[in-house]
Order: sequence, then C-alpha cells, then structure tokens
Amino acid sequence: MSEFHSANKSECRKREKVAARADADSPFFPSSGNGNFLTQTLEKWEMSPVGLFLREFINHPREIGAIVPSSRQLARQMASFVPVRQKGVVVDLGAGTGVVTSALLDQGVDARRVVAVERSPRLAGYFRGRFPHVKMIQGDAQLLDQLLEDQFGADYGGVDFIISSLPLRSLPRSVVKSVEQKVHQVLKKNGRFIQFTYDLRPASLWTFDRLTHCDSHMVWRNLPPARVDVFRSKQGGRLKVEG
Repeated sequence: MSEFHSANKSECRKREKVAARADADSPFFPSSGNGNFLTQTLEKWEMSPVGLFLREFINHPREIGAIVPSSRQLARQMASFVPVRQKGVVVDLGAGTGVVTSALLDQGVDARRVVAVERSPRLAGYFRGRFPHVKMIQGDAQLLDQLLEDQFGADYGGVDFIISSLPLRSLPRSVVKSVEQKVHQVLKKNGRFIQFTYDLRPASLWTFDRLTHCDSHMVWRNLPPARVDVFRSKQGGRLKVEG
C-alpha cells in the first residue's frame, strides 16, 4: 500500500511540473521575471489609444462623448471631403488619438496643412508622439480663434476646412453656440465645417445660424452607425488685418 501511495505522489509531482512548464510557455499566460505580467499588461493597455480614450471618457463623459475613438471608416469618410491638391489649412478639431489626422495623411494631404486641436493634455501628448510632424495645439474649441492667432499671428489667412469630432449633441447648447461662433470666425468664405453625429435623424435638426448644410453621408461600418454632415460658411468670418 505504501508503495502505491509513493508512486501516486511521484506521478502527481510529474503532472504538476508539466503543467507549470505549459503555463510558462503559454502565449496567453507568458512568464514574467518579476511576476508582474498582469500589471504590465494593464499598463500597456491604458497607454493604448483605446485605453487612453476610455480613461478620458470616464473622467469627462460629456466632453468626450464616446467610449472609443472613431472608426477608420468614419475618419476616412470625413477626410474624403478635403481636396488633396488644395493648399489651405485643415483643422482637426477634437483630434483625440489622431484617427482623422491619420486618414488625412493616408489620403495624401500634406502634413504641413494639418493643425490639430485637442483639449485633453493626455490625448494631446499622445497625439504629439504619434504625429511629430503635425502641429498640435492643446486648448479649448471655444477659444479656437485665439488659439490659432497665438500660433500663427493675428494676420493669418484663415482656415479652409474644419473636421470636427466634438460631441456637439451631448454638449450644452451654450457651448455649441460658442463653438459655432468660433468656427465661423476662423473659416474663410465658402470654407467647410465637417461634423459627424450618431444622431441619425434629419440633418436639418442642426440649427447653425452661420453655416449652411450642403452634404451628408452615412457610415454604417461604425459602432454605432454615424452620419457625416458638411456645412458651408455663408460668408467668411475671418477678416484680414489691414496694414
């Protein structure tokens, strides 16, 4: 009987060693010299685009408006309204982790034309690391005219396109009106303001006073589905400084 128990214990030890080696070699549970694999994995995830965006949403849900960045399909559709061969300035408003800027660059838009604006210092820092050759301005969209003047001088020529990822439907009406006013002030005459929304009701529900709706496109391959609306500046709000 004692020999049987001894053999049984020996067999159990062998199985434990085999299991331990399997765990160590597993792609799902790789070994870690300091035993902090789970901690390291969580830290890497938190620094990923999705992790950064989710953290910002948890801290500022109304200002962020979504738990994940826009899809590449949505970003490409927004970028498609910007002519590649034009020389005018393109503002990526609410740039986040840079999905729209990435779509613009992939489309062939010169990086020197793109100016990104992002309120979150954390997201702005991530953007700078990802796109070192694109101008990033960390600041509030309600101060857009001042941010651009501080960056380029009071006599800069204005903006041709603004692609906005701001969650305007979830922001207070007073904030939306303020953003619209600033957009109007910096856009050239016939400049375009491109905005997406998850609200799929008629685009006429947008009540911009200084912008005219001129185009729309549905993006079904987005979670949730979204609509891209394009608005034209009725008249240039940007006035050149007289010498």
